[in-house]
Parts: sequence; structure tokens; C-alpha cells
Amino acid sequence: MVINSITIENVKGIERLEIKQTIQPNRPNILIAPNGFGKSSIAIANKIELEDENMHNGNKALTPTISLKLSTGKEIEENTANIRI
Repeated sequence: MVINSITIENVKGIERLEIKQTIQPNRPNILIAPNGFGKSSIAIANKIELEDENMHNGNKALTPTISLKLSTGKEIEENTANIRI
């Protein structure tokens, strides 16, 4: 299974970012980008239950979301509204 794109919303400085890049399993995948691109925001997005300071513009009312589009045609979305404590 290959990830064809990742969409991140409402995480740190990212309002909405879609990365259309094939991400292969069991291989190194490296993101190289200039300062200010949002690399640390992308890294933080893998933990969807964010600390308040990592919410987009500090706004706790926004829902952080990460979505994956897979080569199988399946789409996976996770956000804080789906988390049960």
C-alpha cells in the first residue's frame, strides 16, 4: 500500500496543506524544504491529539485533521472529533 497524498489542517502554522507525493512503505522518505515551510508542523501532525500551543494560530475551536489518500483508492481521515477518551 502506497500513500499518494497527505492533507493536514489546523496544526500549528498550517491552515491547510496537501502534499501530493508518493510515499513508499519500507523505504526512506525524506522531506526537504526551506525554513518556514512547515516541516515541524507536519511532524507534530502525526500525533493528532495536540497540545494547545500546537493548534492552528492557538485557536482551540479549530479541529486538527490529517487525511491520507492511498493507492488502493481508500481515504483515511483522523481528527480530534474522532478521538474517544
